[in-house]
Amino acid sequence: MRLSGEEPRLDEGAAGCLTFTITDGHILVPCRVGHAALQDAFGPPGGNAMTIFRAHRDAVVDGAIRRYERSGAEGGVVTLTAADLTP
Repeated sequence: MRLSGEEPRLDEGAAGCLTFTITDGHILVPCRVGHAALQDAFGPPGGNAMTIFRAHRDAVVDGAIRRYERSGAEGGVVTLTAADLTP
């Protein structure tokens, strides 16, 4: 599994959330992480969700893969918490 080729984007339907997709074979798996979770996992407040995601992309994607392997995509989306973002 890995990050898909689709660009991450701010989720207009969930304020403060960023969405991105990972792949499971040929299946795209939608993922969502909130700004607060990113700040909790990666240090003091600074920047928006997209800035933090780009700075810690590998850790966020690894967290999404671990969460997906453990719990699947509940409701069709892997929703990450700060705890998911640290190994």
